[in-house]
Amino acid sequence: MADEPDQERDEQLADPPADKPADKAEEPTLLVKRGVEKPRRFSRPALVGGGAALALVAVVGGLAVFSQLREGDDADAAGAERNGIEDDPIGEIGERIDGAMRELTSVRVVLQPTDAQLPPFDLRLDVDGDCSGSVGADGAFGEVLAVDDQFFFRPGPEYWAAYAGTPSEGEGEGEGGDQAAQIAALQEVVGDRWIDGTESADATSLGILCQQGLEALLGDTYDADAFEEDGWLVSDEVEVDGDPAVTLTNGAGSATLRVATTGEPFILEAEVAQGASGATYTFSEQNEPLDLSVPPADEIATNEELQAAVGG
Repeated sequence: MADEPDQERDEQLADPPADKPADKAEEPTLLVKRGVEKPRRFSRPALVGGGAALALVAVVGGLAVFSQLREGDDADAAGAERNGIEDDPIGEIGERIDGAMRELTSVRVVLQPTDAQLPPFDLRLDVDGDCSGSVGADGAFGEVLAVDDQFFFRPGPEYWAAYAGTPSEGEGEGEGGDQAAQIAALQEVVGDRWIDGTESADATSLGILCQQGLEALLGDTYDADAFEEDGWLVSDEVEVDGDPAVTLTNGAGSATLRVATTGEPFILEAEVAQGASGATYTFSEQNEPLDLSVPPADEIATNEELQAAVGG
């Protein structure tokens, strides 16, 4: 099994949202070395500026899959030399994937869940902890930006709707109404600007993912024992966005990888499932510089503005 995180971190990340009991339908799963695991969750929204804003629903805990290094155009990809990974013993396949993944300096990750338990996202991350992207269908939940050790979030309509809803556990109707009023006030103040969430980034799943960059995504290593013991099998050759790939499936049938058969053996696509939940991850733009910058001051809502909006 993949190594368990230390108890304190596990307790912090594993709790479901307070307004969603833990015994509800199973959560979507994430690919790890030996199969799948449930994503880490945060119990309540983290607030910026002493109770002002920036509350991210849990998006993802740790991934352990990456993609193929693209050659820049179809001609290059078509002419890439076959790597022969489909003919290797399954243990060696795991080791080659692990070795190839660790050469990446940046990657774009797109998540498409199979149900509503996890919002879709589209993120670009690098080894320096910079990242940018959107959460929710067409970015409706919001946008994230991490650059130069700073973290920003630009809320979308789904974000505001999610946190202006029903009272949280332990809150009465009056308190819930106060929360809705505060969210409405914050929405008016923020508008289409960014919120500086640097101080709260380590209390949100996206903040942690952006800060840790590719190291957070890499997770546990693929090794010979894991692939052999879990009964991974090589099957069909397919194409992913025009690139040739071989299909790998674990013995339980709960995880499927499509690994490039030309160039470096990076994973192009991963499908994971547990019960009725699951997700598909696709990967692109490997090793492309992110070229990000901190937003101008007039495009950032200050903590003073946020606190004033909620009577702080």
